[in-house]
Amino acid sequence: MAQERFSVKGAQALFAAAFTYAFTGVLVREMTHMWGDKAQVAARYTLVFIFLMLYGYSKKIKTKIPRDKLIYALGLGVSFALVVLLFTFALQKTTLANTLFTFYATNLVTSFLLGTFILKERVSGTKLLAIVLAVVGLSLYSGALIVGSLGIIFSCVAGVFAGIGNLLTKCLSGVDRNAVLRTQYVVGTVITILLTLISRDEIIRSASFRGVILTFIFAFILITAGNLLLYGYQHIDVNIGTVLMSTELVFGALLGLIIYHEVPAPHELLGGVLIFTGSVVGSLDFKKLPRVNHIDFSG
Repeated sequence: MAQERFSVKGAQALFAAAFTYAFTGVLVREMTHMWGDKAQVAARYTLVFIFLMLYGYSKKIKTKIPRDKLIYALGLGVSFALVVLLFTFALQKTTLANTLFTFYATNLVTSFLLGTFILKERVSGTKLLAIVLAVVGLSLYSGALIVGSLGIIFSCVAGVFAGIGNLLTKCLSGVDRNAVLRTQYVVGTVITILLTLISRDEIIRSASFRGVILTFIFAFILITAGNLLLYGYQHIDVNIGTVLMSTELVFGALLGLIIYHEVPAPHELLGGVLIFTGSVVGSLDFKKLPRVNHIDFSG
């Protein structure tokens, strides 16, 4: 039996990553003062892509994706771009807490269904309990779905694409992370720029130095959070780590409350608690999966 791993620094890194990812919801809203919704995603993607290319050039990284895996990497790029776009749209229509809760729930359910029926993964009691909790929690948002709340709809669809991304990530097991990341951000940059131009939405609403700084901060935060995630999972068991990362839900709700005075309704709070519990319960049984949605600074 493998010995369980735990380190204080690893736990701290994952807590910091969870908070950092939750804080991106705040940055999405603040960037809307300068950028259009699609344009801000394109700007973030472009900056991270440029950084990845410079990093790869400086380290002389020349790894490539095998031909038989290329379709999965391209699919991951498309799904991840759609996740980011839909998540950004959701944050403009509903609260930080609601966006995160419904996103996590649909991601959990989609990942379970795809893993069970496509990858033929084992179904256990704890997995089923996690799914039941997530579905019950999500059902408390059914009223918002029925009346067509765009924020909840966008976040749920984003969760579905995130689940598809998890499946594609599993299919990319053993492929160099840096190669996958470059492909992912090339595809995402192209998609987000094209969507911005085709939709004819506003690109820049009100140019400002503050907006430019926030854009660079956002790109830096994405890189930093990915590095924290990498370090944390290298120094802690995946089951414990997943529980720590699920605190992103709590951090998101608290940030919404503190910064935007978003107080969840009783049914939203109950739904969030159930979804958070489902995430924790599910992590106690999930096997360690390869993680590619971060930047490897180890060289």
